[in-house]
Amino acid sequence: MWPRPMFPACPMWLTRHSRTALLVALLAVVCLFTGLAAGPASPAYASGLRGDFVVTPDGSYLAVSGYDRTRGADQLLVYTPAWGESTRQNQWGAEAVVDGGVITKLTAPGIGGDAPVPAGGDTLSGHGQAATWMGAHLRVGMRIELRKDAIMATSHTDTTTVTKVDPAPPWEFPGGRGPDELVVYTPAYSEATTGTNQYGVEAVAERAGSGYRVTAVGGNNSTIPANGIVLSGHGTMLAWIQQNVIPGTLLTLSDDTAGATLSATIDAMSYLYAGQLAVDAAQDRIDAARASFADAPLDRATGTLAQARGQLTQAGDKHEAGDDRGAIETADQAATTAVQAGELTAESDAVEARAVWHRPTETSPAAVDATVAAMASAGFNQLYLETFWGGQTIYPSAFTDQNPAFAGWDPLVAYVAAADRHGVHLHLWVHSFFIGFSGGDAGAGPVVRDHPEWLVKDRAGRVVSTTEPGYYFLDPAIPAARAWLLRVFTEAASRYDVPGVQLDYIRYPSQGSTSDQVSSYNDLARARFEERYGADPAQLHPGDTLYQTWLDWQTEQVTTFVREARAALPKGTILSSALETTDNAADVAKFHQDFASWVRARLLDVVVPEVYSVGTGDVHDRSADFVTQVGTNAFTSIGIAPSFLAAPAEASVWQVVAAREAGATGQAHFVWHSLDAEHQAALARSVYRRKAFDPQADPVGGAAAEVADMLRRVDGVYAAALQGDQDRLVATLTQLRRDLTAHQLPVAARHLAVVRHAVAGVDGPAPVRDHLRADVDLVQRILDTARPDGWPTGR
Repeated sequence: MWPRPMFPACPMWLTRHSRTALLVALLAVVCLFTGLAAGPASPAYASGLRGDFVVTPDGSYLAVSGYDRTRGADQLLVYTPAWGESTRQNQWGAEAVVDGGVITKLTAPGIGGDAPVPAGGDTLSGHGQAATWMGAHLRVGMRIELRKDAIMATSHTDTTTVTKVDPAPPWEFPGGRGPDELVVYTPAYSEATTGTNQYGVEAVAERAGSGYRVTAVGGNNSTIPANGIVLSGHGTMLAWIQQNVIPGTLLTLSDDTAGATLSATIDAMSYLYAGQLAVDAAQDRIDAARASFADAPLDRATGTLAQARGQLTQAGDKHEAGDDRGAIETADQAATTAVQAGELTAESDAVEARAVWHRPTETSPAAVDATVAAMASAGFNQLYLETFWGGQTIYPSAFTDQNPAFAGWDPLVAYVAAADRHGVHLHLWVHSFFIGFSGGDAGAGPVVRDHPEWLVKDRAGRVVSTTEPGYYFLDPAIPAARAWLLRVFTEAASRYDVPGVQLDYIRYPSQGSTSDQVSSYNDLARARFEERYGADPAQLHPGDTLYQTWLDWQTEQVTTFVREARAALPKGTILSSALETTDNAADVAKFHQDFASWVRARLLDVVVPEVYSVGTGDVHDRSADFVTQVGTNAFTSIGIAPSFLAAPAEASVWQVVAAREAGATGQAHFVWHSLDAEHQAALARSVYRRKAFDPQADPVGGAAAEVADMLRRVDGVYAAALQGDQDRLVATLTQLRRDLTAHQLPVAARHLAVVRHAVAGVDGPAPVRDHLRADVDLVQRILDTARPDGWPTGR
């Protein structure tokens, strides 16, 4: 088999702790749409029987894992012209250019990569087992079919071997699950949960006759059912679970010891089972929303769920009549409808930042307008537009080359105009120290070409990173390099009417595990350090007196750049930074990125940690920790990427909810090209169904908008529950709104305390009081973070 890199492609999007029927059922629906399925004379992939398939003339087929996003391990991706002119994937996959339905070019792993995407067709890109299938079944000149929403088979069974059963401590790895292992956990296990980390995938199953019926797939550290098992896979066994197990799958074990044979069967009953789980989950969501006085269209949700119940009944009737193909299709529709019913129970907040990252590929102002209009329709109010990467700008610059893809026009002018038309706040997303890529179409880029003396250099003298292969980085310790970056960034922020700038790659390359991969040994940087401390860093090693000083000095160089950017950008610019993780100590150790010191010094207005995960529970937990770390020193928008990681559309909905519940004032979705129509529609009908006020652009206005929304709910969804408290709340909220609208902030601070006291005294249902208390806390947090003049914590 061709080499395969590790890739976290498992569908762990919902939670790390699958404890309730609600969570189980939601996971059931998620997994119907993931993975690969292959037909005759090909490897057995069967994670779901319905989907899109590439079909050859002899009837062989392979399921499509996704469209227009980054390719993962063992996946087959289809790239369309909307993605761009080429796949932008590395050489470790097979690629087939398909023009007019005919393969015109086919490359094997290790040879090609970044194949062109024809204007009149698509390009297939497969990795691992998908690449193997492509090599065995595709040929140049062959006419193939992309069959969408198809059912190629009505049942599938695959087998594998169990590595361990109930591993006993002490464990070398969390939960005893090692590399490429498949572990079975039973009620006899020493712990209530598997104890595994986030680098695998698990399937929970309940006893069903002589086998087990899967109730959930995803997450890790799963609770072990009293009458069931948990399958836990890592590496190749992660892929096996992902490819062969969905909720409803029937599992059978030859025995309960290591080396046992495990069989997994998916058929029409699997889909009926998953459909019922989805219906039950939606009902639970509706019941919980009604009990909590959720501000959501619950009657519409109930009606949608009734449709799902009807579809599921029809699916059962088809199965009884022997029409398994029809049963699978209709049960799948029922699950989808039920998921939509559940999404309708999510609230749509009145005040929050809703950002999306986007690398522009548009070739005309009309195309730009269509893109921004679609973003606004999906509910976004912020756009992080990639403006500078690879050392090039998308606009004509006085300091560097314009990206040749935009030669002859200025797309940034079009984006600024479109954003203004559609009510979207445009922030310039700029790469900083990551300055070029050795595999780029136009070489490594103008900065690598013109200023090689500015580049990070490892101890062995290499300027191309070995920890982030192919990447060139500017050394943050070189003042001339920092000054050049600031000239580019201030040029863009001054020339174009944009509210903000987002700094990305504000760091050194990832620090490796060997001594020659740690830090930068650029000649100019070494000379600066030696001038100050009297020692050449190239002669320092762990344990030496000045070695930690050398590491700390590099961290300070990055912080210096953030400080310089704060001072150089136009006054009033909203300065944000994308962060690698939510763990400051880890970021310092791995990237010399000390974001905690940046926010303590209030160098940033907004921090955006990349909490990329398919697990919603993981998103919540890491976001909550991060929000606590940051406090009111900066606004927090949580970076999420369910669409990019190939999680289904509902994952985008519930990860937004998770970020909100963690206390963040916004979310940022990575990345627009992966947010397909299903993800956009899911957001627009649920968490983003109402327009939201952007508090980062106008904090006082955001606080006033939140108070106005409290008034709407006090007079509406909460009215019957408030009874005698309603008039008092309306009076105090109305006064607070007047104060904020008039920017009478000292008075507003006093009236906010009055509102808080009034809310505490509400003699109504606890959920209503909790909602109102959370609203008051949000108003307080917005103003304490922004610190406008006149507010008690103001500057």
